[in-house]
Amino acid sequence: MQHFIHQYDTADGLVQWLNSCERVSSDSVLIQIFSGILDLRVVHDVLNTVLSKVPQAIIIGTTTSGEIMNGKMLDESLVISMSIFENTSVQSVHYMDDDSEMMGREVGRNIVNAQTKCIVMFADGLNCNGDAILRGLSQSCSKEVVVAGGMSGDNGNFEKAYCIYGNQVFEKGLVAVSLSNPALEVFHTYNLSWKPIGKKMIVTRAEGNILYEINHKPVKDIYAKYLGENVVQQMPGSTIEFPLILHEGGVDIARSMISLTDNEGIIYAGELCEGQEVRFGIGSPNMLTESAHKSYNLTKNAPIEGLFAYSCIARKAFLGKNLESELVPLSKISPLAGFFTYGEFYHGSDGNKLLNVTTTVLGLSETKEHKAHTDMEDEEFTYSSLTINALMNLVEVTMKENETYAKELLDINKSLALKNNALNASANGIVITDIDGKIEWANKAYSKLSGYSEEESIGLNPRDLVNSRIHDEAFFKSLWNTILSNKVWHGEVTNRNKDGSLYQEEMTITPMTDDKGNIEHFVAVKQDITERKKMEELINQYAFYDTLTKLPNRRLLSDRFSQAQAVSKRSGKYGALLFLDLDNFKPLNDKYGHKVGDLLLVEVSHRIMASVRESDTSARFGGDEFVVLLSELSSDKAESSKESKIIAEKIRISLAQPYFLSVESEINERKVVEHYCTSSIGVTLFLGYEDDEGEVIKRADIAMYKAKESGRDNIIDLDS
Repeated sequence: MQHFIHQYDTADGLVQWLNSCERVSSDSVLIQIFSGILDLRVVHDVLNTVLSKVPQAIIIGTTTSGEIMNGKMLDESLVISMSIFENTSVQSVHYMDDDSEMMGREVGRNIVNAQTKCIVMFADGLNCNGDAILRGLSQSCSKEVVVAGGMSGDNGNFEKAYCIYGNQVFEKGLVAVSLSNPALEVFHTYNLSWKPIGKKMIVTRAEGNILYEINHKPVKDIYAKYLGENVVQQMPGSTIEFPLILHEGGVDIARSMISLTDNEGIIYAGELCEGQEVRFGIGSPNMLTESAHKSYNLTKNAPIEGLFAYSCIARKAFLGKNLESELVPLSKISPLAGFFTYGEFYHGSDGNKLLNVTTTVLGLSETKEHKAHTDMEDEEFTYSSLTINALMNLVEVTMKENETYAKELLDINKSLALKNNALNASANGIVITDIDGKIEWANKAYSKLSGYSEEESIGLNPRDLVNSRIHDEAFFKSLWNTILSNKVWHGEVTNRNKDGSLYQEEMTITPMTDDKGNIEHFVAVKQDITERKKMEELINQYAFYDTLTKLPNRRLLSDRFSQAQAVSKRSGKYGALLFLDLDNFKPLNDKYGHKVGDLLLVEVSHRIMASVRESDTSARFGGDEFVVLLSELSSDKAESSKESKIIAEKIRISLAQPYFLSVESEINERKVVEHYCTSSIGVTLFLGYEDDEGEVIKRADIAMYKAKESGRDNIIDLDS
């Protein structure tokens, strides 16, 4: 087997590449097309060119939400993989139908035989049900056959995804090839790098891959409760990093949201069944590194002649370029091609499954011999701080403890006669009041929470005792209206401890009635969530800010850019985007190491922030690249260009000043080195929504490169 990869650039370049592959003649040629280019005219031109040069080839392909070529992540490009087999039979099929299960069944009937070892399959990620496809396939195909591939994407637009077969490009269907050869070596593994966290929830209403209710509540309400109302308003894109995770057949399976229905349902890239337990999932760079290390060690011990990676768009959205740390080690073993999907097919111990939020890796070889490659050492895998993992573990343990406490409280409520012994053992504060809200009994946890002993509390209303004055009259009026109507009230309250400090609690107030239904008492259960709130703030910090420089990261920059566009549209004033790249950064890293380079990056961030207005946004774009977002400049384009260049010049001058950095010598002595590092700055203007974020960044990036080409330590404004 021979394996070749090409990134399409021009028609001439494609022809040259195909000519270079023609020296190998075979009737078993499989070509996979991974296209982030959604212009179908371009795709058809590529297909016709390929078929004109390799007419015997079987071509399958898909549109993507990003492409993978060796260790690099690409966007809106087109990657071509050519696999030339010597002893393997390649058969193909395609279907265009609304019945996903039927299409899967037909794949097994038409291209699978006793010698089939592997199926590579791509299906429309917006209109097909991947689970139903696999269910149909299992009816006509042995579960021992490995199914790899995934669901087509469309650059995260969730509008139209396509499959490719020969010179055809179509929606609402699938393409598949079977690889039949008893001696074919097939290696398949996957990385999740996401961890289930928080309380277990039960799917209570679902139809196929459409989810309506969790815990008997509308699924949107569940997302609003745990992720926030602003997340719900921007679904599905806002939730792609927080999949639902279930455990099945020894495998953690994530389910990512892909679109909404008109009847309050949510469509996922995989089925969810009623009665299944699910939890929200969250990923971290730490787990990615650990998974990459495991995947590399598994792969390097397998005979591999060709490697393919099918990775979920959610991984790309959350981990960004960090995901290349998972791909680069694999590309050391064999040329690697693939794409970012809306769902991945994976072969587990009990058959084939549809996964989300994973990277699945397929390795193929027609020989059992191991291909020589340079081994990567453990230290070459960069491990990030343990802080994020520690925070997630803290959340998980705390949630488990809360579930235990909740069960204890249910048992306690069955026998109030044991309240002094049992309720005082609870970690949650518990208060019993009369119908006017005056405290009749309080447990020790409440005394610890509020700072007031039971004796000090009895006879007083908590509103008078611990009122923080943060909540208004309408808040308490709504609370009392609820409980006086014999309904349970649940919410979060900020109160003030006896020592004057504020604390936050999650409180449930339950009316207690007599035999006739008249309210006699209220029982309030209070859980201290002060530390949890602080932890949520920390998690937010990690999600939206660069951990080294503390500047906003690309995700927060994107949000700020959207706000700046809205402000620009309302005011008619221009905004500007400055793209900065350090000119002399690599030599410092090479000579003194990344720790000293990090010191420089931190100092650069301080100088940038000191050079711009308080209303402007300074962000770290990645590596030694920074972005400054200026808003509310002027309604005159020329004046706006002048203002933005003044700020850019101020930054350029500041960054060109010498840096004095502390360096540890070989004999563990510290010295201060003087380093000069200039910057190349690209400037471009924007007005309202005339251009999207990607186009504005692209213009600024082009301007920055022109600044570099003109001698560095320079500013180029495309709009002047």
